[in-house]
Amino acid sequence: MASFFSAALEMFDQNALFLNYKQLPEAIWSSIPDFFQISLSENEKEQMRELMQYYSKGKERKKLFTNYSAVKKQEATELVKLMVDKWLGELYKRLELVRHSQLTHN
Repeated sequence: MASFFSAALEMFDQNALFLNYKQLPEAIWSSIPDFFQISLSENEKEQMRELMQYYSKGKERKKLFTNYSAVKKQEATELVKLMVDKWLGELYKRLELVRHSQLTHN
């Protein structure tokens, strides 16, 4: 992950859009189309909202999507949390700074 974060920071330019997972799924009908200068009708946005409720890997649209990020974070051991902070903490902060700077320049 550290290599991935570093590579993203090294290759970043104004033709890239940084998103935080927390921005999903809303970014799919807001930030992403805006970045690529695509206009969506309210009907298209509503269709996207409807589809995003379902688990993407399910063959049938029966299982609703659940964000387990908070649960996974709670289940992480103290050692895992320390290692994440050690190896990714500063890089994550830098990615977020770049992402926030995009918001202010657009």
